[in-house]
Order: sequence, then structure tokens, then C-alpha cells
Amino acid sequence: MEKNTDLIIINAQNGDKAAFQELYQEVYKDLYHYALFVLKNKQDAEDVVADTVVDAFYSIKKLRSPASFKAWIFKILSSKVKQKLKEYARDKKEDIETIYPDLQDHSSMTAQVEIFSVLGHLPETEQQIVLLSIIGRYTSTEIGQILSLNAATVRSKLSRSLTKLRCLFTE
Repeated sequence: MEKNTDLIIINAQNGDKAAFQELYQEVYKDLYHYALFVLKNKQDAEDVVADTVVDAFYSIKKLRSPASFKAWIFKILSSKVKQKLKEYARDKKEDIETIYPDLQDHSSMTAQVEIFSVLGHLPETEQQIVLLSIIGRYTSTEIGQILSLNAATVRSKLSRSLTKLRCLFTE
């Protein structure tokens, strides 16, 4: 992150609510897109992002390095998303349309189904790497911080995952 952002983070750590709001505006779309893509439910995505932001607000003083803010907040989000996925698994008895109401939007349903089915062939970690890289536009270093992986490992997994996806799309 740039020095101006680092200063905003330091101000937020010192209790400046406007500074935290500025940080929130900078990362909200990325957080929401990631949550929506994984959860496939608008309300749940909004809820986990809101929970993430609340947790981040109250624990921002624990952030050690301003440069790792995005990785830190994504780690919180990742935890919230995993909790929500566990809830989905517990509630599997529910009707599929209740869990995935967005699939009733027939205009984009075909494209969504293709993307989700192809991504579903990848292991969870590889799915997260692809999503963070493509949707979140995060670097391998940032993704490594979020997922507790080495940046070189992230790059190689991303490369292999994209190759797998290309093969699956051409089948």
C-alpha cells in the first residue's frame, strides 16, 4: 500500500472513524465480490462483509503492519465465509433455491453455472487463489498473506489452476 494509505490506517488505529470509513470504501467492493462469488447469495455476502468490517473496526489496533491491511481484512473475511459455508453444510436439507436464490435469474444463469461448475473442479485453496487474483486483483504476495502461503506457491498454484480451467472450458 502507498504511504498515504498507511497514514490513514494509522489514523484508524488511533480511533479515527472517518479514516476507517475511508479504508472501508477502498476495500468494500473486493470483499463483497469475493464473498458473493464464493457464497452465491447476495444477502449472505452482504452479511459476512458487514461482520468482517465490524470485526476489523474493533480489532484494527491489533494490525501490526499498515502495509498488510488488505491481507488482514481478507483473512477475517475468509474466516467468516468459511463459517457461512459450514452453516450451508449443516442446513443442506434446505431446498437448493433457498440456498442459491440468485440461480433463479435466468438471464445470467447459464454463465454462472458454467463458471461455478468449472471452478468447482478445483480444490478449495486453488478456487480462493483464482478468485482473489482475478476478482480481487490481489498480487501473489497479498494472496499469500491472506491464505498463509508463500508467494511463489501462490504463483505456481495460480498458473496450474488457470491451465486446468482453460482445459475444462475447452472440453
